[in-house]
Order: sequence, then C-alpha cells, then structure tokens
Amino acid sequence: MIKNGQTFLLKSFQQMFNTCLSSGIYPTSWAEGYITPIFKSNDTSDPNNYRGITITSAIGKLFNRILSLRLDKFLQEHNIIHDSQIGFTRKARTADHMFILNCLINKYCNSKEGRLFACFVDFQKAFDTVIHTGIKIKLLDIGAGSYFYNIIKSMYEISKSCVKIQNQVSDFFPLDIGVKQGDNLSPNLFKIFINDLPRYLSDTRDPVNVNDKDLHCLMYADDIVLLSTSAEGLREKLGMLDKFCKDWCLNVNTNKTKVLIFNKAGRHVKQIFTFQNINLECVSKYKYLGLYLSSSGSFSYAQNELYTKSLKAHFKLRKDLLSLNPDVKTSIHVFDHTVKPILLYGSEIWGMFNSLSSKCKKEDISFEKLYSGLPCEKLHIKFCKFILGVHKKTTNAAVLSELGRFPIYFNIIKGMLLYWYRLENLGNNFPLLKEAYTQSKTLHHMNITSWYGSINVVFKILGIDYTNAINAPFCESLYKFKKYIETKLSILFISCWKKQIDKFSDSKLKTYLLYKTNFGFEKYLTLIKNFELRRSFTKLRVSSHRLQIELGRYQGIPRINRICNKCSSNTVEDEAHFLFDCNKFEDDRNCMLASIAQYNSYFNHMNSQSKIIWLFSVENVELLKIICNFIYKHLP
Repeated sequence: MIKNGQTFLLKSFQQMFNTCLSSGIYPTSWAEGYITPIFKSNDTSDPNNYRGITITSAIGKLFNRILSLRLDKFLQEHNIIHDSQIGFTRKARTADHMFILNCLINKYCNSKEGRLFACFVDFQKAFDTVIHTGIKIKLLDIGAGSYFYNIIKSMYEISKSCVKIQNQVSDFFPLDIGVKQGDNLSPNLFKIFINDLPRYLSDTRDPVNVNDKDLHCLMYADDIVLLSTSAEGLREKLGMLDKFCKDWCLNVNTNKTKVLIFNKAGRHVKQIFTFQNINLECVSKYKYLGLYLSSSGSFSYAQNELYTKSLKAHFKLRKDLLSLNPDVKTSIHVFDHTVKPILLYGSEIWGMFNSLSSKCKKEDISFEKLYSGLPCEKLHIKFCKFILGVHKKTTNAAVLSELGRFPIYFNIIKGMLLYWYRLENLGNNFPLLKEAYTQSKTLHHMNITSWYGSINVVFKILGIDYTNAINAPFCESLYKFKKYIETKLSILFISCWKKQIDKFSDSKLKTYLLYKTNFGFEKYLTLIKNFELRRSFTKLRVSSHRLQIELGRYQGIPRINRICNKCSSNTVEDEAHFLFDCNKFEDDRNCMLASIAQYNSYFNHMNSQSKIIWLFSVENVELLKIICNFIYKHLP
C-alpha cells in the first residue's frame, strides 16, 4: 500500500511524522509487536530453542527508517562510532575484520616465539538485554538532539509485544529491556550502547599494533574479539570487560567465550584465563563471523567446514531438483544462489592461502595448479555431473565444457581481486582497515607472509604489473576493472581447458573433440526437456557410457581389441559403431535414419565422422527426440 500509494500518501506521512517528532509522542499502535517463535533445534519444549520474529507496524517502520538514516548520518559526520566497530555499517563486510585479524596473525606469528592472544567474547542475548536507561544515557552522551531523544524515549516507554502462535494471540506485555527486534533503529542504538568498550580497554597493557596504531579489540555488532600480544595483557582486558558488563548490565556466556592463542606452529596452546572467576576454554580453532580460524592462521579447516556445510545444501537442492525437474539453466541458477555463496564465503580472504603455497616458486605456475584441488571445486564438479546425469569418472573438462561453466576458483580469484580494488580505493572510509592494508604491504616488503603478497602472485599469473595496476586504464572504474579481470581469467581458463582436452585427443575424448570445438553451454541441454533422454544423449557425447571402447580402457584392453560383443562384425564398439553399424539395433536404427533423411537428404552420403559431427550438432527438437529415444533404448 505504501509503495503503490506513495504519490498520494507522501504529504500525509510527512505531516504525521513531523507531528510525532515535534511532539515527542510515539503512536501506541506503532509500538506494538507480534512475536512469532521459530523453532531452531534440539528440544521443542525448551523456549530457549526458539527464535522470536517480531512483526510491527509498516508505517512505524517507515518512520523509524527515516530516524535511523538521520542517526547514521549524525554518527558518521561526528565520527562517534569507534574504528574497531563496523557492524551494521554501510559498505562494511565481515571479510574486513577477517582481513585485519589475518594481518595481525601474519605480523605476530611469523617466528617460533610469536604469539597473538585472542578472546572471542559471546554476550548472552546481547540485543535482548540492553537496558533502556543505558540507551538514553548514551544518546545524551553523543549529543543527540532533543527531538530525536524524546521520540526514542517515548517509543521505548510504551513498547509492548504479544506472542502469536498460529491463530492464538497472548496478552500484550511491556518491553522493559532490550532493543526492539526487527526495528531499523535497533542496530545503531546497540552500536551506541556498546561503543564505550574500547575506552574501557584503552589503558590495558600489550595491545596489538596495526601500522603503528594500538588496537585492543575488534567489534562487529556483538561479536567481540579482545586482542593482546601477551597473556597478561589479555587477562587485564578480560578484567575491564567484566567492569564494562557490570556497569551496563550485560552478561557474558562463559561456555561459548573462548581463548585462541595463535602461533606459527599451529600448536594447541593452553593457558589459564578467567572471567568472573570462571575458567575460559583455550581452543585450537574458533568460528569467527562464520569462518573458522585455526591457531596457525591456516584456512584448511575453514575450507573443509564450508564444504561440509555446502554439501548439506547440495543434497537438499538435489532432492528438490529430482522432484521438480527444472531445466538445466534454472538448476544452475539455483545452485549459484544457494550453494555457491556458502562455498565461497570469506574466499576473498582464505583464497590467499593457496597462492602462498610453495608451488608459487615455480616459474610456470598456473591457477589450475594452485586452486583446482579445493574442496569447493570438488562439490561444484559433483553438482555439474549430477545435472548432466553422468557418472563420477566422467572427464571434468568435458563436463564443464558442456555446461559452459568456469571452475569455482574463477570466482575466488575474481573475489580477491575485487577486494584488492576495494582496499586500494577506501579513501577515508574504514581507517582501521586501511591501516591493516598498509601493514600487509609492509609485511610483504619484509618477506613475511601476507595477503598483499598473495595478490602479487595472482597479478603475476595474470601478467599484470601489480606495482602500477591501480593507475592502469582498466582501473578507472570498478565496472572496467571487473570486466577486465573476467576477460583475463576467461582467456587463461579456456587456454587451460584446451590443453586438458588435447590430452585426451587420442584416447577418451577422441570422438568428443570432433564436434566440441568451442567452450560454452550446449543448446541441446535446453531443447531436450526430458531428463532421461537428455542424460542418455550427454552420456554418449562425453564418453560416459558402457560401450566396449570405454569399458576396455578401465580393463587395460588395447583399443583394437575392444570388440563389440553384440554383433558379429568383429569391429571396435565405439560411438560410430553403436550409432551406424551394430546390426543388433538395425530395425530401430533404420527408423531413426529414415527420420534424419527427411530432415537432411545428404546424411546417408556422409562418412562416419561427418555423421557424428552433424548428429551431435543438430538443433531440431523433434529430430533430437528421435535420436535420444534410440540412444536411451540401446545405450548400455
């Protein structure tokens, strides 16, 4: 209603919103919320295993959205939010804090004695336990205007909610604590509420240093990491965190709060750290902002964990695709928007791990050698083979070629380069991230492992002078840079694909190379709607069948001895023999050839090689069905 009626409603909304703001009175109906509990996991009878989703007035949300935009602008103009806090910040990413943390690990753990002490703090229901008095105090501290302060005060004084389960609704109850769930203002209000934590930590010993700037913690909303170069320094920070929590009535979940001591060897180092007289567990790895960090700084475990997580989504998708049977392009689109984002999460950071391997010392190194063995690539190939309906031993190069799919590492490298472009063009935004990027460059020049060093390897393989890359014409805009990189990667991959295919030119893919001369999506995958018919056609195209020409390869039988056992011709049972010569299928073949002759009168005068090329290149739907039916009926 609001979107479609904006031409007529805007003036009324403006008048209503101005009245609310000037009077400092928040409408009661806007302050009401309907909570629907959504079950998460474990025991259904435990209320803690449900996540409440609150629905509030759409007009009230529109008003709060305007207030939120004004507050956001005020916070930026007056530089109120601490540099270490980037949660709910425009254009910020979780990868930014991963980058900073990775840079610190590289800096402090480059020697045997080097240590980086980190405590990953888990607040107990942080957003739900914010005290309203605290919000009001913090708003006054930052100098919020009286109109803004009064309307926020009014909103929280009258806020109330009820619980809705199916068609049953409970009585309304007041919300005496916590920021409003699902409200536009809540993220910024929470950031203001927790913004003092770095000040509490500022006098503790042994902070980490990012390009000569002291840093005590990283904050992404309520995800807090306390950082120190010594155990004693971390203990002091835990003491100040305790004071902050007591001052502002916050609770830390000590069961989920962990200490991770980063070191070059990747050993599981254990020391005693306590919070409120409770021992905190020292772990060898921790999941921070959705990505596992290991004590060595390695991302191997993170990649495997993302693979495992994606595998579940993959099997769920396969189940849905089998029941719905959408066309190939739709299936690929769904994969790219459900499974692939999980596979590639944080890859702009962990992708550097591969380009720092010892393989990079070789002069002829390629992306294929560096990235093809990644777990995410295995899942991508697995899905492609499922879509085509071919078995797992089918040649990967042929599978990708049929679908016109570039490998997953194509996206990883592109993501890293786009992130490099972002870091180079930060300007005055995200000063802490900018300092970390400068630090990464310094580490590289000191011959210490760094993200910047890995980007240099990527540029080198692409044949780009990375020292002057940012000043090159293709870096004039993000659009130009993205297109340039995509073109470069495409050329490199297709060159690599041709080399892979050529390896099989005299063996497995000898027939395939007759008609597959260009990399790209094949039209028959869209034209043939029936999955079983399409699969049989694909299997014959990419040599994923059980003809003797293939079976003999796995049995070690010489090519000339892979004789057809279905007829007495005493000839090799290859694709051409199956389609045009084997007399076991003579009647059905004659019917197929008669249909082809009606479409192409010259077909019977062609040699076997020309027939194969024409047959696998035809785009007539009815003729394709006839050919597919013959293959489906007789292909072993």
